[in-house]
Amino acid sequence: MTETETAAETETAAPATAPTAAPSTSPRTGIYRFTRRVRIPRAHAKRRTLTLTITDRRGVIVAKQRFRARSGRVARLRASAGGLEGAYRYVIRLGDRGRRLARGSFTVKGDDASRVGLRPGQVLVCRLQTR
Repeated sequence: MTETETAAETETAAPATAPTAAPSTSPRTGIYRFTRRVRIPRAHAKRRTLTLTITDRRGVIVAKQRFRARSGRVARLRASAGGLEGAYRYVIRLGDRGRRLARGSFTVKGDDASRVGLRPGQVLVCRLQTR
């Protein structure tokens, strides 16, 4: 082979190895919104403290929120949970470890357009509204 043949081969090989777009390395995040009605047992106190605890698939607590509700009534909870995609379970209890009033599960589906601000090591953020 001559020098001109090797130079021609390198010129034709260069465009074939053009860099391609690398896939994103950041984990996929999404948002899940749900509404749940919970009956609060009657008590001497006018208001009771309830706790919403959210765990991930392994049973690790990823979010815990306390809120006040009037006793003897039905409270409507509106939650907006955003974080890494995956399956989560929630439990609503009287106090921190008291009687279980409601439980359920939900799945956060990842979305490329979703940008949830999570601190390092944080898996899920949850905002809660009561009525």
